[in-house]
Amino acid sequence: MPTFITDDGAQIEYEIEGTGEPILLFVHGWCSNLRHWDPQAQYFATKHRVLRVDRRGYGRSPAPANYSFSAEREANDLAQLAASVGVKDAVVVGHAGGTPTAITLAAYHPDLVRALVCEEGAALPPDPASRAMLDAMVQQLSGPQYNDAIQAIYPGFFHPNTDAQRVASYSADAARTPQQVAISYLVSLATADTATPARTLRMPVLFVWAEQPLMPVTVEQLREAVPQAQLVEVPGAAHFAHLDAPDRFNEELDRFIGALRVTQ
Repeated sequence: MPTFITDDGAQIEYEIEGTGEPILLFVHGWCSNLRHWDPQAQYFATKHRVLRVDRRGYGRSPAPANYSFSAEREANDLAQLAASVGVKDAVVVGHAGGTPTAITLAAYHPDLVRALVCEEGAALPPDPASRAMLDAMVQQLSGPQYNDAIQAIYPGFFHPNTDAQRVASYSADAARTPQQVAISYLVSLATADTATPARTLRMPVLFVWAEQPLMPVTVEQLREAVPQAQLVEVPGAAHFAHLDAPDRFNEELDRFIGALRVTQ
């Protein structure tokens, strides 16, 4: 797996494959990794150049000393990596906990982003109402039973019909995330504001939601920050729509990309 070193010395592991435009850049979510985009890479690399990244602290990318989550820092990681491998004018696809990074990348580096897709992640102001839930998760993950706790939490992000062995494998991957990394992101959510950077976006934006979402949302809510936003729902899917129903997710993404070509 190739390695990129950022300007602050972080080691970022990535995969790049396929040919064709527009280029696709996939940004995984909380306690996930680039392998969780395998169904998308296998499908889209036949006609697009595909870049997948292990965000700092996830997958094979080690957590820097004194790690603290920063969407701006991660967006800079992606922008630097993209420049190093000649990726530009990309369709950026972020999932859940990766959407703050994807939105920030699109806002701060608009020349890099042709269009933005956010799966189960919205452009919203800070939400004090979710603080109690986040505090409970942080408390659950802060003890010595971290491994067991995260493997108990993670299966709830998948649709009941998703193969149990695959869900167990994804949950085991999640438990390999360093405790500090997993908790730092959850703590950051209490004050996270993705709506402000999202208001600067001028490129096409697609929000992909699951039939059984982690958080209900309406297209009106999404368009408060992003007036040009589109919203599609993936049936038979929960929070990990791209893994629960990969064929349908890929179909919706393919349709969105095809519409971009028409408008060019």
